Amino acid sequence: MALSVALIASEVTPFSRTGGLADVTNALPKHLRTLGTNIVVVTPWYRFIDRQNLQADVIGEAVISCGEEKFPVTFVRSVLPGHTLVPI
Repeated sequence: MALSVALIASEVTPFSRTGGLADVTNALPKHLRTLGTNIVVVTPWYRFIDRQNLQADVIGEAVISCGEEKFPVTFVRSVLPGHTLVPI
């Protein structure tokens, strides 16, 4: 049985990058897959991400409550360039 990992980070190259974390978040899944690990990267879908050159599918929606405020959230599935799609 393969190990399954969810890598959750605030940035991932090429979608969002402010420092080295984004590069690691892109490279680590490739390496872990060579070891037989099932891995999914979870990152915010920031408004500034270039959606025109990216295949993405909406896979769910929710409303997050924080005190009296409510925030709509959309879950999107995409594939990092150079990676392959894995079933969830």
